[in-house]
Amino acid sequence: MTIKTTLVATATFIGLVSLVNADSVNVVTTADVAGQTVTTEKEIGFTPTSDTITVKVAGKTCTMGSSTLGSAPQGCNYIINVDVSGVSATLKEDSTVAVCSKIPAVCE
Repeated sequence: MTIKTTLVATATFIGLVSLVNADSVNVVTTADVAGQTVTTEKEIGFTPTSDTITVKVAGKTCTMGSSTLGSAPQGCNYIINVDVSGVSATLKEDSTVAVCSKIPAVCE
């Protein structure tokens, strides 16, 4: 491999690494339609710019801690459940709990 090829490969790798998102929110909506359960799910990844992640859904505002609070190699990743009983936010098991839990996940 030539030096030029090595530099191009390295630059491409660094560019791809910078595209990785640190945190994510997965919104799962479950509804009862004529006795049938309908579930939709959408996840969005992003790089946070503040200590909190704020999501507004179904008349509620969910606030959660972000990976800017400290070292979080897997990021702060949340699931927001919207169903007939209300809205709740929980931290995914793959998240760095010590960092992400500095601001408890709540939906009010």
